[in-house]
Amino acid sequence: MPPLAEVEFRFLDEQKGERMMQLRQLGEGSVYIWGDGRSHHESLYLTDEGVRWKVNIDDHADDQNTSGITCASHMRHVNGNVRSMVVDSFIDRPLRNQRFFQMMERAIGMADPNSVHVTVDFDCLTAFPAAMSTWIIREGGMTMRQVAEAVAKTDGKLRMLDMGGLTEEIPDFEYVENGKPPSFMSTMNVVGFQHGGFEAVLRPEIVNPVLSYAVDAYYNVLVAVLFPETYLARR
Repeated sequence: MPPLAEVEFRFLDEQKGERMMQLRQLGEGSVYIWGDGRSHHESLYLTDEGVRWKVNIDDHADDQNTSGITCASHMRHVNGNVRSMVVDSFIDRPLRNQRFFQMMERAIGMADPNSVHVTVDFDCLTAFPAAMSTWIIREGGMTMRQVAEAVAKTDGKLRMLDMGGLTEEIPDFEYVENGKPPSFMSTMNVVGFQHGGFEAVLRPEIVNPVLSYAVDAYYNVLVAVLFPETYLARR
């Protein structure tokens, strides 16, 4: 896998208003990493007039019919240039995942070059340490490989990509190579049952694999979007 040491990462403004203005100016070729799932609506401000298809790889459709723009409604508020959206359907997993990627493949096939915006919320992965315990999938979620391959296959059609979803309240950890999802309970322990009043279990043998899994998710999608041919060739 190619290293990312030569990839330039830049921070946007910490103030939300300034950051939204910066996002509107990024445009074609952008890759944006937002915060946890509660910030997913920042994806909306990256979508420019050249986007004709927007794909939300997520465990939630994010298309609620609300007047305000939130993480649960941002897909409904995309600009009028977007001809179609691909969002999650609420049918049982794993058929749900299979159907989603089939829909995405068809959409990419119909899309013009440089016209697709893909947004990824990693709470779509099994046992991913998301911001809220209710967003953590016990079993049957998408796999890291499914998501990264779907992104890599947009090569030539992709205009921009954004991603995020990791809880922002994480302890220090040491990266360990694992290659498989952590257990649901390990992830719940690291997130800390935030809405259940439990304290997080912060033993290294639990924390390190869970947060290393999150690092791998971001890394694989970054490689898939920046070096798609290399990523697909390694399969």
